[in-house]
Amino acid sequence: MNCYTELYSTYLQQNSLVQRAFRLQEIMTYPPSLSMTNEWEAINKLRVVGMQQAERGCRKFRTGAIAWSQTWQLIRDKIEVWALVRRHKEGKKVSSRFLRRKIKSSGIENANTATLAEACEELTSAHTEWKIHKQRAIMFRSSWIEELATARAMEGNNTVATEVKQLLQATRSSLDTPR
Repeated sequence: MNCYTELYSTYLQQNSLVQRAFRLQEIMTYPPSLSMTNEWEAINKLRVVGMQQAERGCRKFRTGAIAWSQTWQLIRDKIEVWALVRRHKEGKKVSSRFLRRKIKSSGIENANTATLAEACEELTSAHTEWKIHKQRAIMFRSSWIEELATARAMEGNNTVATEVKQLLQATRSSLDTPR
């Protein structure tokens, strides 16, 4: 929020919109004349442009940078569990129910009994594994799509090639749509 406010304030100052609005308010009569209405519309348009610029400057959705796969999700879950365990062992507030659910869903068995040092070490190794996987994410994604297509083909009446084609088309269309 501070970033947005700072960018928007800078824009207002650069275009002296606050001063223009005060000047307009001082000379405003009822009903407003055509020139006053036009001035207000011009100020409002510049104000909206300033808000849009501030939003573009602050809100960065970092999605789609790494191709998703089942392996990728397991690594992300592992990082999340060990980060939560570390926070819990440091004495910070972590919901025990949330922690238990994350541990169960990730399949990590020794997370409850780990010490702070072990949790830090596991978190570091999970981050290392994440960096390695990040370099091979496209390969993991394509193998995951092939596995999914094979499973779908066994269930339905389609061939593996048809299922792969449909999955790739769905992936392309989701990447093409604006977020």
